Amino acid sequence: DAMSFTPDMLVGYGPAALDTLGHFMLDAEEDPWVRRHLPATIARIGTQGAVEILTAALGDPDGFLRYKAIQALERLRHDEPTLRFPGEAVERLLLREARRYFSALTLHDNLFVRQQVARHILAEALEEKLARGADRVYRLLALLYPWKDIDAARWALEPGDPRAQSSAS
Repeated sequence: DAMSFTPDMLVGYGPAALDTLGHFMLDAEEDPWVRRHLPATIARIGTQGAVEILTAALGDPDGFLRYKAIQALERLRHDEPTLRFPGEAVERLLLREARRYFSALTLHDNLFVRQQVARHILAEALEEKLARGADRVYRLLALLYPWKDIDAARWALEPGDPRAQSSAS
């Protein structure tokens, strides 16, 4: 009968648990759902070590794990403003996410705007991919720049008021 650990129990170990949690989060042979739940637990420890471990996950091939790591880093950025966030790793992922976004945007534009192909499930899938991509870009920008400024710019750009969009750009 294996003992199961709750997130509260793991957080209770504090910084001493970070290496073990990081090991399992980054182990590609570990169950994907276990890996994907660890970033939130790691963020609750709230130390510079947590930032470093979560930053290592930004290069993981599992897109959902990367997203969970971004969310966890955001939480740390909001809750622990004195922590340092490694800009280089965030910038690398930001550029990859921007490329993915513009690739999907180009496909969508070529098929459904220029060629006027009848809308179907592919259009919906690309639009969902665009929304997720834009969300990731904003989240990553908020790790590099003051998050309140990024949130304000995002709010101004998304609703569609031309004057606010121009100012936010």
